[in-house]
Amino acid sequence: MTPTLPESLLEHTFHDLVATVDDIIVRIDADGRWRYLSDAWERLLGRSGLDRFGRAAVRDVHPEDRAMVLRHWAEIRGGAGDRRRFQVRLRCGSGAWLWMQASLSGKRFPDGRFRGAVGSLSDISVIKAAKLELQAARRDAESANKAKSEFLSTMSHELRTPLNAVIGLSESLLELGAPFDPERTQRYLTLIHRSGRQLLAMINDILDLARIEAGRIKVNPSEFDLAHLLVGVLDAAQHEIRSKELRVEFPRPEAPVPVRADERLLRAVAQNLVSNAVKFTPKAGGVTLRLQTGADGVGFSVADTGIGIAPEQHEKLFRPFEQLDASAIRAHGGTGLGLALVQRILHLHGGTIAVRSALGQGSTFTVRLPAACVPPAAVPGRPPRERSVLIAESDPRQRKQLGDFYRRRGFAVRETERADEALAAAATAMPGLLVADPGLPDPGGPGLIARLRAQPPGADLPVIAIGATASAGADAHLPKPVSLAELWQTTTALTGLTA
Repeated sequence: MTPTLPESLLEHTFHDLVATVDDIIVRIDADGRWRYLSDAWERLLGRSGLDRFGRAAVRDVHPEDRAMVLRHWAEIRGGAGDRRRFQVRLRCGSGAWLWMQASLSGKRFPDGRFRGAVGSLSDISVIKAAKLELQAARRDAESANKAKSEFLSTMSHELRTPLNAVIGLSESLLELGAPFDPERTQRYLTLIHRSGRQLLAMINDILDLARIEAGRIKVNPSEFDLAHLLVGVLDAAQHEIRSKELRVEFPRPEAPVPVRADERLLRAVAQNLVSNAVKFTPKAGGVTLRLQTGADGVGFSVADTGIGIAPEQHEKLFRPFEQLDASAIRAHGGTGLGLALVQRILHLHGGTIAVRSALGQGSTFTVRLPAACVPPAAVPGRPPRERSVLIAESDPRQRKQLGDFYRRRGFAVRETERADEALAAAATAMPGLLVADPGLPDPGGPGLIARLRAQPPGADLPVIAIGATASAGADAHLPKPVSLAELWQTTTALTGLTA
């Protein structure tokens, strides 16, 4: 004979067992009212189960889930299946909603009449949140993939356009039996050069952005005049400015505006902003540059009277691979990477960029660099140095190009392909300027520029590094292939010499 427990002990045992279960154990009567809620109800939802006793269970369900719950309840009452499982949101004491996995089984009297349901409610909020995050990440990934596909499509078009000009015009010049007059030859060479620079600018944007995103780009600060840099950027854009008959205003201050930053990277910032202003401003419009100085730092703004940008689109401006209007970008040219690169370069310097724009009302982009980028006192300009240059470059073609460039400007030029030869030449007669490849092999030490700086006569020598890698000892760094216009601007800024 099987022993039986007293009813009171049996009830206590049941409650003790239920109290150890993390899920909420429930019983609902035939009318859909709560008849039992375990202690886990209060623990998970922060509400007393006793207060809910006898109340309609559906009233604790999220309004959006009630129709679904009532359908399941109708199926349980009708005997469709032994158990129903569904996800539902229940109200917490705080007013928030908690995702639960409901599992209910219908119960009947011996005569078949429906007497209610029993089951459990499991907390799935963590799983649900993870699933929602996964879905959001998937949408973001799909959006990014689509944006990259659109970017590659645009990029292929933008690369082909100048490449077609380079190949087509150079083939015309090389074609046998087709003599060109000097004027046409000069025009073709100008177009080829401009197309090549356009290609280089796009490639540099892509590479710089990739290096910044990968954390492989290094800021090499030097002191320079921000006003002089902006003048150089405007000079480089003169062809496009004149062809569109734009009015350009730049009230340049009489005194220099010294900053300490990576000159190459900050020039890329200014070039992108000026290029966009010129590109998106209609013919006979206006572009204005203004310098801003103060105790909190230094900066500049670039304003235009162009097509403008809708406020709801401002957030997309600085996202890589994302373009506001593919048709507009295609009409004006460009890859859409420039502003993403600008923002990241400024972040590397601790700076910011802000935009103020509306459709049809033009745009103003404002760059701010922190006080850390302002030298403690204005650096006095160097007196003009001796008109001589030492060129240390292993590539004979690059060495010849640089030598011819400086000779045309009246410099006494010495050339070398080895670091030890450059050091010996400098020891014999210190030049007015050193132009060197920072990657030049130096069997005798840490590098040409570092060794030269260690010698007292070389500590104050203006040094321009030209190459893929920068040097901490250089006053300025220019990437290869070097822009001769930028090289001359840098030379005049460092030496005080003019053409």
